[in-house]
Amino acid sequence: MRDRKVKQVINDPFYNKMAEEQFLRVDKPAFPIVEAKPEEAIMAAEDLINRTSEEFDFILLDLPGTLNSQVIVNTLASVDYIFAPVSADRMVLESTLQFAILINDVIVRPKAGNVKGLSLIWNLVDGREKTKLYLAYEDVIRDLELRILKNVLPDSKRFRHEMEEEHKPIFRSTLFPIDKRLLSGSNFDALSEEILQLIIR
Repeated sequence: MRDRKVKQVINDPFYNKMAEEQFLRVDKPAFPIVEAKPEEAIMAAEDLINRTSEEFDFILLDLPGTLNSQVIVNTLASVDYIFAPVSADRMVLESTLQFAILINDVIVRPKAGNVKGLSLIWNLVDGREKTKLYLAYEDVIRDLELRILKNVLPDSKRFRHEMEEEHKPIFRSTLFPIDKRLLSGSNFDALSEEILQLIIR
């Protein structure tokens, strides 16, 4: 995605100007993205730190939600925090809870790694669904001694808005911040703040 969008910025005068203005305003390049297999993610992160003079506040690993090998468990054990999206779909919920229970039992509770906490995040929340459904699911999650964040991500098409030839407002981008017109009502800012409060305390 990054490679594709960089080419778009180079070839489209509108996005080229937008990138130039952003660079002058924040005086730093876009955050780096490193492609790696899950089992090589920690090594790739360490290599990134060692080969640049830039200091990183956070390094995010986007990993698959499956534990199909010991090396992925080892990767997860090396991070500080794990955030797992979950939706009110029975199959997705059961799968995510199995993942979370295993991580809790194998890594978090026995302190078998660096993990300070595992949190679930409601994703694809349909505003028309009854709150009772979520409350019932949250009772089960609490009974399993798992944490679920209070801020949720709605089921919204705005999250798909990328750079386009029509130059519409952008939400999903690794080069530009979320357009303020799309940020309102997305709950993304509130969720980000909740995550920051959790990991910085």
